[in-house]
Amino acid sequence: MNPRFLALPPLLAAALAGCVPPNPLPQRIDPAACRPPTAQGPLSVAPEAMAGSYRMIVYATSGPGVAPVVPGSPPPTMAVANLRLRRNSLVHRFPTKRDSSMGDATPVQSPLYGSSNLDPRVLGARGAIRRVSSRNPEQPGVQTLFYPAWQSITLVLGAPRGPWGGGDVAGVWFDVWEADARSFRGWWTDGPAVATPSAGYFCAERIGR
Repeated sequence: MNPRFLALPPLLAAALAGCVPPNPLPQRIDPAACRPPTAQGPLSVAPEAMAGSYRMIVYATSGPGVAPVVPGSPPPTMAVANLRLRRNSLVHRFPTKRDSSMGDATPVQSPLYGSSNLDPRVLGARGAIRRVSSRNPEQPGVQTLFYPAWQSITLVLGAPRGPWGGGDVAGVWFDVWEADARSFRGWWTDGPAVATPSAGYFCAERIGR
């Protein structure tokens, strides 16, 4: 091969060198850096901006078969997984009814859907009754419930699609307490259908758009 085709002109090489992002997205997350949130606030980003690929650290702190937590140390029961969130179509975004638990005046939207390779059973969670890895927008492995009045969002894993975007009682529910353009974290629990639910906290760091 002619070596002259392997070298870039000086001006083009300099221009490409300046295209390196100043803060590249991480490819690995330190599990010890994941801390449980202490206060829940409104989202600092639009829910649609949360679309993308994430690496998740999920800890279990309570539930049947969950190892006891030693004060001052991370919970011993944990999982590392990938999560992919996509924007929902208009057909799937808006509900056909309202969430009665929040009152009839509270609309619920489903702006995102997605999939994950998380196995909830590793965490002692038993609420998932559908494949969490499903990428089918009609029955996705991950659904979202967004409450515009409170600017809060919940990810529901492994539940059949309900009339307002998520399973009514099934699934494993990930309540987002803090979120920005690069990460989010919160607390999770089995859905209301599980009599003795497992629970814990999670952190998700963006690794791709």
